[in-house]
Amino acid sequence: MNKLLWQQFGAAIDMLAFLEEGRAKLHRQLSGTDDLLTKRFVSEYKDYSLFELLLYNMRHVQHHAAQLNLLLRQAGQTPPDWVSRTKKSFSPLS
Repeated sequence: MNKLLWQQFGAAIDMLAFLEEGRAKLHRQLSGTDDLLTKRFVSEYKDYSLFELLLYNMRHVQHHAAQLNLLLRQAGQTPPDWVSRTKKSFSPLS
């Protein structure tokens, strides 16, 4: 990807659509339980099942959210509350 991620979006609605696409993709991946253990992500440095990769990505996102919260606190701001669950419920896609 040559462009920075935020340069790809011209409006907030584009970002919301991007997030919704990511959410739908994750639901599809989690609904196909066979692939979670058999599909592999293999590189020079890692050899993960799809399930392990999803957990790794979740932890990575949490790490960056914590970094952003730290920066907000250091700037004298109050970071947002932790969102443990979205308002949308999970319903497997067909």
